[in-house]
Amino acid sequence: MHQLFANPRQLRRLGYGAVTLGAALGATSTLLRDLSDDNTWTYLIDAAAWLLAAAGAVAEARVSAIMSAFQADHVRRRATVLFCLGIGVVLGACVLLSTVSDDGSHVALRAIAAALLIVGIGAGLGGGLSLAVTVGARYAADRLANLDDT
Repeated sequence: MHQLFANPRQLRRLGYGAVTLGAALGATSTLLRDLSDDNTWTYLIDAAAWLLAAAGAVAEARVSAIMSAFQADHVRRRATVLFCLGIGVVLGACVLLSTVSDDGSHVALRAIAAALLIVGIGAGLGGGLSLAVTVGARYAADRLANLDDT
């Protein structure tokens, strides 16, 4: 199990898989909520979807922490693009969810928007955590270097 978390490529795939599974669960719970009468239990599926998206974001941040020792500029650019892309997808999904009516005629569109919302949160959170890890580590290293000089 330790080997899985030591290899950045496998860890990144695991993170993408977690976010994708979270999006599938979010879409499924939205479909079930729109198609059934007793829908309170679907919120448990939503909670699992959000936790999977957060786990994928943490995996992305861990990969960024590993890779920042080798390619710090590339990792920061990737994290910035991932953060901005995630925020854009979240905003687009929010607009789509707000325009689609709840009358049951656009069930599939609401499910797609819910999946996009979870993917956007996973990507944005992953990019934000990656930026925090890489920029924060650089800031801490610079502060420690300045302490040694004085």
